[in-house]
Amino acid sequence: MHIFKKLRKIVSFVLVISCLLSITIPASAASVTKVISGNSRYGRAMRVTTYSTTAAVYGITSSQALHTKGYTTTIGVSSSVSKSCSASATLSATMGANYRGLALSACGSLGVSEQASFTVASSVNYTIDSKTASGRYRIDVVFPRNKTNFYVYNSTAKGNTTILNKTISFMPRPHDAYRKLTRYAGA
Repeated sequence: MHIFKKLRKIVSFVLVISCLLSITIPASAASVTKVISGNSRYGRAMRVTTYSTTAAVYGITSSQALHTKGYTTTIGVSSSVSKSCSASATLSATMGANYRGLALSACGSLGVSEQASFTVASSVNYTIDSKTASGRYRIDVVFPRNKTNFYVYNSTAKGNTTILNKTISFMPRPHDAYRKLTRYAGA
């Protein structure tokens, strides 16, 4: 009888490990796990996983200009212009007060945030070569974003029990924002 109890514990442990290893994360994803209480094997934890999604692009209308092939055109802004990008939901609304702080820490580790901003300085200029196709050009600010999943669970020898499983459709990556010259329309 004692051997069966030990065998059952071993089988349970192997099943838990198998379940954890069978959770697949796409190659474009990044994940971090934070322990809330206990330890990573027996206790409560939060796993935050980010997946790449479409970037947000904001055109700077004051930089728009018509370029005609055969001529050189310079595009810039006369004064600094700032653009900002917000997440589709706040951590407070998604996670509640109990988990917001830990979720914020995990997001920081993964490079996503509730808010991002980028400034194009007045010194920024793009020169369009005379050989470049005619069209309307402008400076765009691009904010790469991630879909972010928050999974809070209790882990025991019998497996995981879901406490919370929520997703924010997109969160900006503040340190990856950039500017670029874009041909947004024909001549």
